[in-house]
Amino acid sequence: MRRGSLFAIMVTLTVCLLSVGFLGIATGAAPLLPTNPTNDGGWADGVIPSRTTTTTATGPTQDGHAYSGDCDRTCNDCGKVREVWVTHTYASLCGATCTVCGEVRAIAHTYDGAWDATCNFCGQTRDVTFTGWVPSGAKWYYYQNGKLLKNTWQLDSVGWCYLGSDGAMMTNAWIKDSVGWCYVGANGYCVTDCWKQDSIGWCYLDANGRMATNQWIKDSVGWCYVGADGYCVTNCWKQDSIGWCYLDANGRMATNRWIKDSVGWCYVGADGYCITNNWVKDSVGWVYLDANGRMLTNSWVQDSVGWCYVGADGYAVTECWKKDSVGWCYLDENGSMTKNDWVKDDGKWYYLDAGGYMLADTTKTIGGKTYTFNASGVWVG
Repeated sequence: MRRGSLFAIMVTLTVCLLSVGFLGIATGAAPLLPTNPTNDGGWADGVIPSRTTTTTATGPTQDGHAYSGDCDRTCNDCGKVREVWVTHTYASLCGATCTVCGEVRAIAHTYDGAWDATCNFCGQTRDVTFTGWVPSGAKWYYYQNGKLLKNTWQLDSVGWCYLGSDGAMMTNAWIKDSVGWCYVGANGYCVTDCWKQDSIGWCYLDANGRMATNQWIKDSVGWCYVGADGYCVTNCWKQDSIGWCYLDANGRMATNRWIKDSVGWCYVGADGYCITNNWVKDSVGWVYLDANGRMLTNSWVQDSVGWCYVGADGYAVTECWKKDSVGWCYLDENGSMTKNDWVKDDGKWYYLDAGGYMLADTTKTIGGKTYTFNASGVWVG
């Protein structure tokens, strides 16, 4: 070999070595890597960049060697593996395999929180154990072992609440399940042991939060009755195993008062039940309530003392004469028919026999003496 040729070769080799050293590929030189690299192993420090189909290299991709593409690491001519950052292409942010070279990377999925089991980007699910409430805007949701609960009741330390079709805690709403109706208030919890009014009327929610039906309810005011539809019965009579009672406009059992309905007058006592087969006295006088609890009018009434008569107004007639199909009788100050006794009226004397009827146009021995009465019943001698 000629000396000139050898010199030219040495110069060429020197230039190559200097070029290689300058590009940082020589032995001992630090590789050119991006700051905070992930090396295709997921997004570092939990920082998720915007969705993209590629990861962009931050270092040079050409170093004097020949590669098949941006994500090829091995020189086609000499087999040299480059140490600069390369660009891979993925189908999505969560893609694990480069669509160009097939290289697989470790990936980081994105979830809404510890309770979320499904990646927001690729839909891949994971096993989670989170159980508890999660707020979202103005609504609350409940997760059980990472699963969002829907269309079900949930019990926590406060009480029962209902999770709707979207999983959100329902508020200010009626809930009907297989057992019956319940109501959840403004705080989302089931209302218990209280009255609830809606557009239909008043209903009562028991200790379990269930709408009571067909039963008596006693509160601090008194007794009420809720019917088959769960609403408080008003302005009507109600019969139970004890008797008849009346529920007023507020649904309260009336006590110690007169009730007038389409048939007539009745009276309910201190226990709220209609009085039957007995006398009742009010500020006007005495009235008699029959077997149905109705005030009698224009009728004779026989009790343990004797006979009485109630007039058109239903009150017992007192201190006056009364004529029936048999004759005349006299009703004393108590309203009782006078028997075997004298009655003085307008200065004249009359006598009532054992049947309670006035003697007239006859002579009668009374107490060992004989008395004569004219046709009007007046004692004349």
